[in-house]
Amino acid sequence: MNSGPLVPLVVRLGPIGDMVQQTPLFHLLHGRYGRPCRLLTAGPASAALFMGNPDVEEIWSLRKRHAPFLLSPERWRLAFWLRKHRGPIYVSEDSRRQLRNLRRMFAITGTPSDCCLFIDQFPPLGDEHSVDQLLRFGQATPPAFQSGFSTQTIDPQTAPRLYVHPGDRKDREAWLRQRGFAGHPLVLLQPGNKQAIKWRHARVDDPKAW
Repeated sequence: MNSGPLVPLVVRLGPIGDMVQQTPLFHLLHGRYGRPCRLLTAGPASAALFMGNPDVEEIWSLRKRHAPFLLSPERWRLAFWLRKHRGPIYVSEDSRRQLRNLRRMFAITGTPSDCCLFIDQFPPLGDEHSVDQLLRFGQATPPAFQSGFSTQTIDPQTAPRLYVHPGDRKDREAWLRQRGFAGHPLVLLQPGNKQAIKWRHARVDDPKAW
């Protein structure tokens, strides 16, 4: 099972902001195993989001986050993909409902439990930021792969990072020129999200703020 470079599979079915925060984990796993990651996610955004990212080799995308297994042909395809996968599986999904569904999926597909690690096995330490939790998670190794692979070296990356496609950069420049903004400094404001803002007040303990 451990012959040749292993391809790590990361499972995260979250919204776009949570997916951006996975990028340090992708980078870490790429460095550890010597191969870019496969990503199992949901929705169409990730394909564009990670286009050109050197730490992501392949994306398995589900159209819906929640769908009954027996009534979902794409879940059947997912079962086929999982049976073919030969490498460590890092489940960074933090939704309890999704974790239950994924554990059931792995049981149905016969995915060995010693090939998998789940983020809920690595709860936050104190006020630990979610990215630091992901990096601690990525440093662990599923029992089936404790030996037999050569750890690679790669520059550390501790902040989320996106790789913008050249075509998107051209579209951006055209958009700025059309509005007379080209060459001017831009100020971007992040108003927060439903987790960062509670009852119209900013949370000071949001583990995903950056």
